[in-house]
Amino acid sequence: MNDVNSNNQTGQIHFYQGSEALKTKNSLDAIKQKMAEFSNVKNVSFLLGAGVSSGAILDMKGMHDEISQDINKNTNLEDKTKDLYKKLSGDNLEKVLGVLYAKKHFLEGTIKPDKTEKDSVNELINHIQDQMFFKINIDLLGEKAAETLSLYKKLYQKVALRNKDLSRINIFTTNNDLFNEKALDNLNINYNNGFGGGLERVFNPARFNYTFSKKIDANLEKFEPLENMVYLYKLKFLNYWVALKNNTGVSGFILG
Repeated sequence: MNDVNSNNQTGQIHFYQGSEALKTKNSLDAIKQKMAEFSNVKNVSFLLGAGVSSGAILDMKGMHDEISQDINKNTNLEDKTKDLYKKLSGDNLEKVLGVLYAKKHFLEGTIKPDKTEKDSVNELINHIQDQMFFKINIDLLGEKAAETLSLYKKLYQKVALRNKDLSRINIFTTNNDLFNEKALDNLNINYNNGFGGGLERVFNPARFNYTFSKKIDANLEKFEPLENMVYLYKLKFLNYWVALKNNTGVSGFILG
């Protein structure tokens, strides 16, 4: 598996293939060349990390800092809830929520749980989740999101339209925002994110095994895969991406 990792946190682009940092005079050109090469591979997947949306949405550390300030200043939260938050270490909200949910399950499993402590845990969990949801779900039509949305659209314009003999593109993302869906909708590119149904959308992972095809002969049962098709996998709160190689091999890019 070949990985490309673009990291612009320090104002520089770092280009990796596997675990090896490739030393090139122009990392951006090297990445473009590598992406062009692997775009013609039969099976290719992309993993989009938090850095891809960081121009419009805070990264996890920035979000942690803002939510921490809000908790300290929020007059609607109980003092015991604030005290509970001060006891938690680290600056990763996912890990913080993991600790809080562990404490919640522990209290629910005890014979006589402390009601005040239980209420504090639930209040803190709900507050953090509500704040995260609010900060992630920004106005995708707003000025702040325009540049980031443009980058998503450029990516899909390059990779989504593939020869019918090649497998459709797989996009894996740990992001909870809707930039992928918005970009694909704007470009009129079909995508399968595992949800089906009409008025009520229902998640069914079996849908990722479906092949979307079009009929090419009105008189015969003859079909061919849609050319503009993307399989979108949203990995919620996962820290690792595991790619299983099949007989033809899998090529992957890690962006962000």
